[in-house]
Amino acid sequence: MYSPPPDSTVCGACLKTQSQLVNPLKLCAKCRLQWYCSRECQKSDWKSHKKTCGSTRAEPTSTFDATSSTGYQNNPQAKCYIPKPFTALDNGIWLYNRPKKDVYKLLVDTYRMRLEDEYVFQGDVDEDSLYSGASVESALRHFRRFLTKTIKLDAARKKKLLPEWWSKDSLQECMNFAKTDDFSNVGFAVEKHDIQEHYCQLDMPMQLRMFSEKIDGTLAAGMSGAQMLALQVEVEKGNLSAAHVSF
Repeated sequence: MYSPPPDSTVCGACLKTQSQLVNPLKLCAKCRLQWYCSRECQKSDWKSHKKTCGSTRAEPTSTFDATSSTGYQNNPQAKCYIPKPFTALDNGIWLYNRPKKDVYKLLVDTYRMRLEDEYVFQGDVDEDSLYSGASVESALRHFRRFLTKTIKLDAARKKKLLPEWWSKDSLQECMNFAKTDDFSNVGFAVEKHDIQEHYCQLDMPMQLRMFSEKIDGTLAAGMSGAQMLALQVEVEKGNLSAAHVSF
């Protein structure tokens, strides 16, 4: 339940106290330490705040070693594993032939990875998204807009992004999944290493980013991922060593 900050609490950017403001201050949803009075203030303070934001996170409890090759590729025991995922992305069938739960999970985490990247690379925060400190209900509505955008784009393309079984009921099922799953939940922020540890695949953040680019047209960092995708496809064909491709 939301608890209003004390009157003496100040905005991290404009330094106005809660008593000077009409609307309540909101916590940075990522670190839960810094208060802001508006999206504009949060964005203007990002260059300074990003140096410490997230630095107080607890150490991960997973035993997955992100520095090893375990889980990097060809690991059928990893969550949501498919062989040659970048080839599937290039062909527009990344979500095909998967169980429903895996599709919902990947849609939620594509969305969360996009929010994280927009926050890290741009300091950009939508007022009704998780990163603005919005309620879970508001975050769910924000996620629904992401899904609706994906559905509309999917309907306009010859190569579909969503699996053939997707229906109107799937939208609500995905929304329900997004608020109840222990990990893939729109109520919680996620970072790159969280994704790697959870899926036990070092390249899963890049897979999510590449799928996000199919929806948004560009990576959150403001560049195209076409060249990186092409390199990954060559790796999966055996024409290039994975050592030549960085994440």
